[in-house]
Amino acid sequence: MSLAVLNNPCNSFAKTINYTGQEIVLKVSTQKMTEVKFIGSQIASVVLGFRAEDISIQNAGGNLIYLQPLTTISGHLFIVLDSGRSVMFTLVNVPEEMMDKRVEIVIADSNETDRIEKIKSSGLTPAGLIKVMITGNPPDGIIVSKKSIRITDNLIAEQVYDAGYMQGYLGQVPYNNFDISQITAKGLIAGAVRDGKFYLVFYKTEVK
Repeated sequence: MSLAVLNNPCNSFAKTINYTGQEIVLKVSTQKMTEVKFIGSQIASVVLGFRAEDISIQNAGGNLIYLQPLTTISGHLFIVLDSGRSVMFTLVNVPEEMMDKRVEIVIADSNETDRIEKIKSSGLTPAGLIKVMITGNPPDGIIVSKKSIRITDNLIAEQVYDAGYMQGYLGQVPYNNFDISQITAKGLIAGAVRDGKFYLVFYKTEVK
């Protein structure tokens, strides 16, 4: 079995974050607009940690807001949701080519939060998730589903292992002597090939 742990630059132009109570770092750029959309919850109010002249915030209603720093800023912004939960953003000023242009925040329900915490407390690593996929014996909290998902032009996954903050994909390699280290996909952190099958692990917050 070959195993590779891969470091790829993340695409900062669009990302999805599964929110379970953590602080969210948002990369913004002066005079440029960032779109933030909440999935599974509505926006009740916005609490500024900045002067009004430092940032423009457009509440598009419902679950969507637009942020535009007017000066070089760094600090916190709080979004209060209709459920009463408060989401804290840390805004970090970066060059335009590194900024987050579109961000989706998926609000997990309490059962989902408990599931993710159970997986985190187990100490599951990317290599550990690959072992789980190879053995086919997932621990409590991991959800396994059969679905066809295209990873790259020649890699199609047949099974998905949802580990909350990580996601594993299992499928058949397209040809013999397939080199897992040649894969360049957003958010990919580990991969392995064994007995004609590939096993890939992504950070779930980077998968679109």
